[in-house]
Amino acid sequence: MKQHFDNLGLPSTANQADVKRAYRKLAMRLHPDRNPDPRAAGLFAELQNSYETLLAFLDPTRPKIAPTVATAKKQKTKEERVAQAKKRYEDQKLREKKANDSYFAQLTKGNKWKIYRVGTVLCTLLSFVLLLDLVLPETQEKDSITGITMKESGGLSTAYVHPIYLENTGKLQIEKGFHSDFQNYPDVYVIKTPIFHLVKEIVHPVEDELKSYTLDWTIFSQIYWVILFFLLPFGIFFYWEKSPRFTFLYHFSLYLIFPLAILFLSQENRWLHLISLGFL
Repeated sequence: MKQHFDNLGLPSTANQADVKRAYRKLAMRLHPDRNPDPRAAGLFAELQNSYETLLAFLDPTRPKIAPTVATAKKQKTKEERVAQAKKRYEDQKLREKKANDSYFAQLTKGNKWKIYRVGTVLCTLLSFVLLLDLVLPETQEKDSITGITMKESGGLSTAYVHPIYLENTGKLQIEKGFHSDFQNYPDVYVIKTPIFHLVKEIVHPVEDELKSYTLDWTIFSQIYWVILFFLLPFGIFFYWEKSPRFTFLYHFSLYLIFPLAILFLSQENRWLHLISLGFL
């Protein structure tokens, strides 16, 4: 019995609570799923055997009499106990694997998987068109300044921005330094992408000079991140594996990326721009 106490690092005076506490601590360190050491399975099985033996030995309902020789012969050998502990561990791993396989089968089959595939196609197409929007010749629309707020705030791409109000385009956040004499020079040119008509920048004619200003807090100002964001489901589709990471990214795409893609297309008639490639 001393060997079992030693396996748990306990003195022979330990009680059941001490045994349970020591077992939990050692099991976290020796469990084969946590410990890459090839000896971990055997050590864990031996630990399991000592734990069960000591719990039975320290059971207060156990008769406090010395076992007879005949009884001792009937007791299982250490090797048999270790073998049984290993078998229980393997059975538990098999049950976990079956449950894991069943769960991932639910993710990659049925209506939810069909929705995921359709969403992946939509987001991939969206990313491709956004890339195309970057290389095709831009368009420009004439607009007029109706107001400027000189109060500055922090931007995403630039250090400071302030609002500017255009008659047709509405409110935009423009980089610091925009010419404030808009009453004498109210006309501007709004530069947009050809397909989705995303606002890229503003060109302001002042006397004989054309000044270009970068915009912030717009989709175009973060266009590369937006493209990567919508490409994520495509990567996950081919990354498929039975892991918590895949599960998280799968649900991240299903419940966040796909709804945001639909929201993106529903705003400012972008779905119509996509179908007509910018002509409507």
